[in-house]
Amino acid sequence: MTLCRSIASCASTADVVERQLPRLPTELVYEILTRALGNYLSDILLAPDTIDGWDAIETLLRISQCFRCCMIKLMQFLWGGAFVEHTGVPTNHKPVISVLQQLAKLAHSTPIRLVQSPKARLLSHHMISTPRVPIVRMSKCYLLHVARVKACVAHKGLGLPAEIKETDCGDMGEFLDDYEKFPPQVRGLLFGPIEDSITEGMVLWKRIHTLRCLMETVCRLRFFIDPARFEQDDFLPHALILAKDELRIASSCTATAATILRRLRRPPALLDTQDVLPHDGVVRVQFRDLMSGLGELEKHGGARAVVCRTWRAALGRLLSERERTRWECACACAELCPDSARLEAVSQGEVVA
Repeated sequence: MTLCRSIASCASTADVVERQLPRLPTELVYEILTRALGNYLSDILLAPDTIDGWDAIETLLRISQCFRCCMIKLMQFLWGGAFVEHTGVPTNHKPVISVLQQLAKLAHSTPIRLVQSPKARLLSHHMISTPRVPIVRMSKCYLLHVARVKACVAHKGLGLPAEIKETDCGDMGEFLDDYEKFPPQVRGLLFGPIEDSITEGMVLWKRIHTLRCLMETVCRLRFFIDPARFEQDDFLPHALILAKDELRIASSCTATAATILRRLRRPPALLDTQDVLPHDGVVRVQFRDLMSGLGELEKHGGARAVVCRTWRAALGRLLSERERTRWECACACAELCPDSARLEAVSQGEVVA
């Protein structure tokens, strides 16, 4: 937005500037316009409340005749005839921008309305339900993913609803299909801040999704581990069978996130970034309660203690040391360093003393 408005501040003296100064090289004009469009698109999708009444496209079309001609050619190149008629006259882009801004506000403020029924009526708008313009389709896919990540973080129940729990990230797949059609030299200028946002979102989604899946598993396991229900160790096979589905989902989540980062040309190692979990909220409370409950059950000894120690370790390893301290569960996570062989053996339904 800063670049667009800096350019706009010169619009009133454009004729004087054109008479007094030599023209900018055309290549530089296209780079300026592409970067300005990218900033505007990022503002719409990342901070929709900051652009009320601001129209960068209209401003860029009015700076000068040179900028106008380049802007029209650029929009034709980027989006075909969606924003420019075959005669070379720009179409009315404002309805599209308005709908995208409304969708972005929903994704950031009330994300659950985009991922769970009854969904927001805006999703049935013809521009959103069947988008013909690549940039609209990409924006919709990106915002649905943003909403899903935010809903995953904010969900109050322990188990995630199916709409949030999906692990294939189909929305991001569609986004990247369109994204990869743009020339590599254009992607960074046009989608740079959005690429950064997707990367950060995938890291958080992978961490929070995996954590919630394992927490749901542990919650289901506690029924079988509870000595008030099962006095003998015959609870163990049933308990571990229940765990396998959630472990599979967590593994699938990690693989999907890694694939998306590779397509963005970002190293999958970023998924191991620490200290991204929220400082406070529902997940923190649920995590501490589960860790405390497992600690109490562990005191009963036997195979039950092995299972409790192992699952406390599995949960504890999903948090960095700083996150454990911040969530005030350092004591609950202490002594949770089982070797990988033990964790794998338990996940396969075996008991390791």
